[in-house]
Amino acid sequence: MNKLLPLIFAVFSPYMLSDKGSIIEVRGDLIIEPITNKCLTCICNGASRCGLEVKCDGDVCGVFSIGYEYWLDSNSPTLPFDSPESEGAYIRCVSDLSCGAEVVANYMKKNPYDCDSDGLVTCWDYAGLHNRGKLECAGFWDIDFEMNYKSCMDNSSMILDFGIE
Repeated sequence: MNKLLPLIFAVFSPYMLSDKGSIIEVRGDLIIEPITNKCLTCICNGASRCGLEVKCDGDVCGVFSIGYEYWLDSNSPTLPFDSPESEGAYIRCVSDLSCGAEVVANYMKKNPYDCDSDGLVTCWDYAGLHNRGKLECAGFWDIDFEMNYKSCMDNSSMILDFGIE
């Protein structure tokens, strides 16, 4: 009977366990890996090298270079004791490392996209989606973003704990 439980779980649930023990979501033909602290760290490095002095540059703000519409689409997270309706809540959140990471994680969970059409949504897809958006995520990324992202992914010790996993 115990051997049937994983099979029943797989048939009736949109989730399955990876070989690393993490829960992977299945939506239709897509297998969606969870966004991890490592992935968020490398997206942050790609966007700004996680430079906490980064404020706003044009229409994006914070260490993850997040626009207002992106923040809205991620359910408008805020810092504790703040409200999404408060003036400046967006800038305060995306200027904070943890709140900015929550914005990115929420956005990716809500809008996963398979940029390279391989049937898997991985950190590479999340990074491309973050950097270039759905229409261009499989194309060329901004050179600084790509260089910093790849360098981070190659560095196994470079992981910030955002408390997302």
